[in-house]
Amino acid sequence: MRQVVVLDALDECSKSDDVLAKVIRTWKDVMPSWLSLVVSTRPEGEIQRGITNNSLDSKVLELKDEQNFRDIEKHIKHLLCDMKDTVDQKDVASCAKILSQRSEGLFLWASFLPETLNRMHEVKQGGVLTLQDISHKDAIPNGLGGMFKEYFERLQEKVGGEKTYKMLLAPIVAAREPLSVEQLSAVLQLEQDDMDDIVDDASNLLYRGGDGRVALIHKRMADWLSDKKQSGKNLFVKKKDGHKQLADYCSSSRDDVFSLRHAVFHLVKSGEHAEAFELLNDFAWVQCVISVGDDEAQRRATIGSLIRDCVELGIYFAPESDTPRFLSKAVHALSYDPNELASQVLARLGHDSKDPLVDSLQTPDDQPWLEPTRVTLAHPRDPLLHVLKGH
Repeated sequence: MRQVVVLDALDECSKSDDVLAKVIRTWKDVMPSWLSLVVSTRPEGEIQRGITNNSLDSKVLELKDEQNFRDIEKHIKHLLCDMKDTVDQKDVASCAKILSQRSEGLFLWASFLPETLNRMHEVKQGGVLTLQDISHKDAIPNGLGGMFKEYFERLQEKVGGEKTYKMLLAPIVAAREPLSVEQLSAVLQLEQDDMDDIVDDASNLLYRGGDGRVALIHKRMADWLSDKKQSGKNLFVKKKDGHKQLADYCSSSRDDVFSLRHAVFHLVKSGEHAEAFELLNDFAWVQCVISVGDDEAQRRATIGSLIRDCVELGIYFAPESDTPRFLSKAVHALSYDPNELASQVLARLGHDSKDPLVDSLQTPDDQPWLEPTRVTLAHPRDPLLHVLKGH
């Protein structure tokens, strides 16, 4: 019997390129023919190029496609059938048809429907919702933008106004991974109990995972909130403000694993380039970063992420720091043993180097180590020599 594994929302995966390369591309070669893989994703740049370059079977689902609306209508019909105490069951088919059109082809819109209908039922104060109630043009917002507007306006009221609302959402929108309640408390300078209450108030917009960390329930929300034309002046959230809040948090919690992974990214994104280079040129900080991970593979991933950040942020070749290029050359040795950092720095840069990483160098004081007396490895600024066989 044929079975299918479904991988949903590849575009929301923090390491989508790794999943694409290591799982999706190799699936047919390593899995039995009866086990297929179906992946859903938004057609974003790198992912779309990966699909094209690897000749993967793909189909673009158009929002206005008749089949898509039929599926949404069927889904909404099931939702309404489960709300017997809220919606008049004799009107289910007609209501589902109307609501599917208001969804504008997005299943995410339908996920807000049960709570929206329950709230309408409470306001009505007597009797189930009829076709007339649901079909009223102002009863339920049209499209995802309309639904977001209604829910985020309600959140703004719950948290006490625009200032608190924007302070809460800015770091969540800017963060590359979910934030813990403790981190949000530190960023917003609130007691943890108060922060817990705020997160609970936003439970229909924020997802709290099993590890207690918090994120928006869908990436589309972050896109909508950070686009002033879509969200409007009052609900718009400046992503740069979030980067600044997280950069300040990283600066005040330097040894925190989150800070080690994301400090350079948020500092540069908030315009604090000098502070980012200060970290990259700090031997002790670099030592902490390359030590993040329980094994060689995890440490290599951490170092690789920092190098990739420097490339994407446009500071890989910056004259202010040789560290990104140095790490690119030393990644294999350092992921194997982070304690080789001092040896690698001296072997590649030399004792007499003016590089700030050499100036801040700290030698291992609790174990023997090999101290290079001269430069024995290529400087990260030196051109690579490619030796071709037969030449």
